[in-house]
Amino acid sequence: MITLNRETTQPPVRPFYRTSEQQDSDRQMIGVVHYRSAEPGIDITDGVVTVTVPSPGNNVTEFWPAESDSITSGANGNIHWAHDRENLFAAVSIPDSRVLGEKVRNAYTDLLTTTIDLGFPQIYRVWNYIGKINHPNDVGLERYRDFCMGRADAFSDLAWAPHALPSGTGIGFAENGVTVFLLARRTRDTVNVENPLQMPAYEYPDTYGPRSPSFARATTVTTAGVASLYVSGTASIRGHRTVGATLEEQIKVTMENIDALLDGPDDGPAQFDTLKIYVRHAEDVDAVTRAFRDRYRVAEHSSPVLRADICRSDLLLEVEGVALRNDGEPS
Repeated sequence: MITLNRETTQPPVRPFYRTSEQQDSDRQMIGVVHYRSAEPGIDITDGVVTVTVPSPGNNVTEFWPAESDSITSGANGNIHWAHDRENLFAAVSIPDSRVLGEKVRNAYTDLLTTTIDLGFPQIYRVWNYIGKINHPNDVGLERYRDFCMGRADAFSDLAWAPHALPSGTGIGFAENGVTVFLLARRTRDTVNVENPLQMPAYEYPDTYGPRSPSFARATTVTTAGVASLYVSGTASIRGHRTVGATLEEQIKVTMENIDALLDGPDDGPAQFDTLKIYVRHAEDVDAVTRAFRDRYRVAEHSSPVLRADICRSDLLLEVEGVALRNDGEPS
């Protein structure tokens, strides 16, 4: 276990991005994620959890700054973690398997249990990157649905209430197993948000697999006078059905879904600080990128684009991000 002790206060945790591994020298991190052509891996480098997500054709590094500079990091078995006393970043890499469910169940259970045991019960954001997400496993079940079984079983084993499920992303890359990382807080100052235009994912009918996807559409974290809205991976789904046969239609419906989350029930609309854009086909990257950067007025350096597979084979894009409301001012 590594402990770094400095007392400079930092803004609420939200990401920044680079197309290289160079980070701001005066900012302490709790997590760094590399999306690039490489083998999956997780380790601790200078007290920071460093994750490599195998992402052929991409070259983006995502940095998660600490809220303070008092950092503790360590590993519990395959779970690597770092925290700043209030926020925790934790990650696990799950080796590939012909059937994912049981390995995902065990790894997810370890990840959730470790997070809670470390004193961070409020898990508010989870990312799941799954190799060959739309391919069948050895018994003919799509690998995303196979993954969803293991994830749902882990939450059920820990008696996790559906309304307490954190916001999440499920995205596919070309190869390898599953990489999962999360953010959690010590203080219970988060509120999960569902989208009025969409059925909660955890209520999907069994036409989408034996177990429903286990995530909320967004989570709000309010701290230090800033309300940060962590928007889950959002795509062209209305109710529970995919909508839009063309790229233009899917862009429109995805924006409508995002706008419903940004508008919120009160306190005025939120504005994106960062976006992360996933696009299935290389030929669609430019159109999707222009549409979302222009619509939400997010600069290029704050809105990386990754060529990736989406959780449904008929979806062409997915968008996530962090938006600020109330006293928050976009950087």
